[in-house]
Amino acid sequence: MRSGRAGVLLLLVSVTLALLLQLMALPDWMRSSRPYWVPMVLSYFALTQPGGALLVISVLAGLGLDVAFGTALGQHALANVVVVYLIARLRTLFVLLDTWQVMFALVPLWALYVFVLFWLDGLTSRSADPTLRWMPIIATTLIWPLVYNLLKGIQRTKRED
Repeated sequence: MRSGRAGVLLLLVSVTLALLLQLMALPDWMRSSRPYWVPMVLSYFALTQPGGALLVISVLAGLGLDVAFGTALGQHALANVVVVYLIARLRTLFVLLDTWQVMFALVPLWALYVFVLFWLDGLTSRSADPTLRWMPIIATTLIWPLVYNLLKGIQRTKRED
Protein backbone atom coordinates (compact mmCIF):
# COMPACT_ATOMS: atom_id res chain seq x y z
CA MET A 1 0.00 0.00 0.00
CA ARG A 2 2.80 2.40 0.87
CA SER A 3 4.66 1.82 -2.41
CA GLY A 4 1.41 2.51 -4.27
CA ARG A 5 1.10 5.91 -2.63
CA ALA A 6 4.74 6.66 -3.39
CA GLY A 7 4.17 5.75 -7.06
CA VAL A 8 1.13 8.02 -7.34
CA LEU A 9 3.00 10.82 -5.58
CA LEU A 10 5.95 10.42 -7.96
CA LEU A 11 3.54 10.47 -10.90
CA LEU A 12 1.81 13.64 -9.72
CA VAL A 13 5.06 15.45 -8.92
CA SER A 14 6.63 14.37 -12.23
CA VAL A 15 3.65 15.49 -14.31
CA THR A 16 3.47 18.80 -12.44
CA LEU A 17 7.17 19.38 -13.03
CA ALA A 18 6.73 18.44 -16.70
CA LEU A 19 3.88 20.97 -17.00
CA LEU A 20 6.10 23.66 -15.49
CA LEU A 21 8.98 22.78 -17.83
CA GLN A 22 6.59 22.89 -20.79
CA LEU A 23 5.45 26.39 -19.79
CA MET A 24 8.90 27.74 -18.96
CA ALA A 25 9.90 30.69 -21.11
CA LEU A 26 12.79 30.02 -23.48
CA PRO A 27 14.80 32.30 -25.75
CA ASP A 28 13.61 32.44 -29.36
CA TRP A 29 16.53 30.38 -30.64
CA MET A 30 15.57 27.51 -28.30
CA ARG A 31 11.80 27.58 -28.75
CA SER A 32 11.75 25.19 -31.67
CA SER A 33 13.72 22.57 -29.74
CA ARG A 34 11.62 22.48 -26.56
CA PRO A 35 10.92 18.83 -25.75
CA TYR A 36 7.39 17.60 -25.21
CA TRP A 37 7.87 17.14 -21.48
CA VAL A 38 4.33 16.06 -20.55
CA PRO A 39 3.96 13.30 -23.16
CA MET A 40 7.49 12.13 -22.35
CA VAL A 41 6.77 11.78 -18.61
CA LEU A 42 3.40 10.19 -19.28
CA SER A 43 5.12 7.76 -21.65
CA TYR A 44 7.48 6.71 -18.89
CA PHE A 45 4.64 5.97 -16.50
CA ALA A 46 2.63 4.20 -19.20
CA LEU A 47 5.64 1.90 -19.65
CA THR A 48 6.32 1.30 -15.98
CA GLN A 49 2.95 1.45 -14.24
CA PRO A 50 -0.01 1.67 -16.59
CA GLY A 51 -3.47 2.03 -15.17
CA GLY A 52 -6.71 3.92 -15.28
CA ALA A 53 -5.40 6.66 -13.00
CA LEU A 54 -2.74 7.47 -15.59
CA LEU A 55 -5.42 8.15 -18.20
CA VAL A 56 -7.20 10.52 -15.82
CA ILE A 57 -3.95 12.33 -15.02
CA SER A 58 -3.11 12.56 -18.73
CA VAL A 59 -6.50 14.18 -19.38
CA LEU A 60 -5.99 16.66 -16.54
CA ALA A 61 -2.46 17.49 -17.68
CA GLY A 62 -3.74 17.94 -21.22
CA LEU A 63 -6.48 20.27 -20.04
CA GLY A 64 -3.85 22.26 -18.17
CA LEU A 65 -1.82 22.59 -21.36
CA ASP A 66 -4.93 23.60 -23.30
CA VAL A 67 -5.69 26.38 -20.83
CA ALA A 68 -2.07 27.54 -20.71
CA PHE A 69 -1.59 27.60 -24.50
CA GLY A 70 -5.08 28.81 -25.37
CA THR A 71 -5.84 25.84 -27.61
CA ALA A 72 -9.19 24.14 -28.04
CA LEU A 73 -10.22 22.60 -24.74
CA GLY A 74 -9.41 18.90 -24.86
CA GLN A 75 -6.88 19.06 -27.68
CA HIS A 76 -3.80 18.16 -25.62
CA ALA A 77 -5.92 15.90 -23.42
CA LEU A 78 -6.95 13.81 -26.44
CA ALA A 79 -3.39 13.65 -27.74
CA ASN A 80 -2.09 12.59 -24.30
CA VAL A 81 -4.74 9.90 -23.91
CA VAL A 82 -4.06 8.46 -27.36
CA VAL A 83 -0.33 8.19 -26.65
CA VAL A 84 -0.75 6.79 -23.13
CA TYR A 85 -3.35 4.27 -24.27
CA LEU A 86 -1.23 3.00 -27.15
CA ILE A 87 1.89 2.72 -25.00
CA ALA A 88 -0.05 0.84 -22.32
CA ARG A 89 -1.45 -1.53 -24.96
CA LEU A 90 2.01 -2.10 -26.49
CA ARG A 91 3.72 -2.36 -23.10
CA THR A 92 4.49 -6.07 -23.48
CA LEU A 93 6.42 -5.27 -26.63
CA PHE A 94 8.29 -2.35 -25.06
CA VAL A 95 9.50 -4.31 -22.02
CA LEU A 96 11.47 -6.58 -24.35
CA LEU A 97 13.51 -3.64 -25.68
CA ASP A 98 16.52 -1.79 -24.31
CA THR A 99 16.24 1.90 -23.39
CA TRP A 100 17.72 3.09 -26.68
CA GLN A 101 15.36 0.82 -28.64
CA VAL A 102 12.38 2.11 -26.68
CA MET A 103 13.58 5.62 -27.49
CA PHE A 104 13.26 4.95 -31.21
CA ALA A 105 10.06 2.93 -30.82
CA LEU A 106 8.40 5.90 -29.07
CA VAL A 107 9.17 8.33 -31.91
CA PRO A 108 6.11 7.30 -33.99
CA LEU A 109 3.88 7.68 -30.93
CA TRP A 110 5.23 11.15 -30.19
CA ALA A 111 4.73 11.96 -33.88
CA LEU A 112 1.14 10.76 -33.48
CA TYR A 113 0.80 13.15 -30.54
CA VAL A 114 1.93 16.00 -32.78
CA PHE A 115 -0.32 14.85 -35.60
CA VAL A 116 -3.38 14.85 -33.34
CA LEU A 117 -2.54 18.41 -32.28
CA PHE A 118 -1.93 19.40 -35.91
CA TRP A 119 -5.18 17.77 -37.03
CA LEU A 120 -7.25 19.43 -34.30
CA ASP A 121 -5.63 22.77 -35.10
CA GLY A 122 -6.82 22.29 -38.67
CA LEU A 123 -10.35 21.49 -37.53
CA THR A 124 -10.45 24.61 -35.37
CA SER A 125 -8.84 26.82 -38.06
CA ARG A 126 -5.88 27.59 -35.83
CA SER A 127 -2.48 27.71 -37.43
CA ALA A 128 0.75 26.80 -35.69
CA ASP A 129 4.32 27.04 -36.86
CA PRO A 130 5.25 23.59 -38.23
CA THR A 131 8.79 23.99 -36.87
CA LEU A 132 7.42 24.44 -33.37
CA ARG A 133 5.35 21.27 -33.83
CA TRP A 134 7.73 18.77 -35.42
CA MET A 135 11.23 19.79 -34.24
CA PRO A 136 10.52 19.04 -30.56
CA ILE A 137 10.16 15.35 -31.43
CA ILE A 138 13.93 15.24 -31.98
CA ALA A 139 14.62 16.96 -28.64
CA THR A 140 12.14 14.68 -26.88
CA THR A 141 13.82 11.63 -28.38
CA LEU A 142 17.30 12.75 -27.37
CA ILE A 143 16.29 13.61 -23.79
CA TRP A 144 14.25 10.41 -23.29
CA PRO A 145 17.10 8.23 -21.94
CA LEU A 146 18.00 10.87 -19.34
CA VAL A 147 14.39 11.28 -18.15
CA TYR A 148 13.81 7.52 -18.21
CA ASN A 149 16.89 6.75 -16.12
CA LEU A 150 16.22 9.64 -13.72
CA LEU A 151 12.64 8.53 -13.02
CA LYS A 152 13.68 4.89 -12.85
CA GLY A 153 16.37 5.76 -10.29
CA ILE A 154 13.90 7.74 -8.18
CA GLN A 155 11.42 4.86 -8.30
CA ARG A 156 14.12 2.40 -7.30
CA THR A 157 15.17 4.48 -4.27
CA LYS A 158 11.53 4.91 -3.24
CA ARG A 159 11.05 1.11 -3.35
CA GLU A 160 14.10 0.56 -1.17
CA ASP A 161 12.79 2.93 1.54
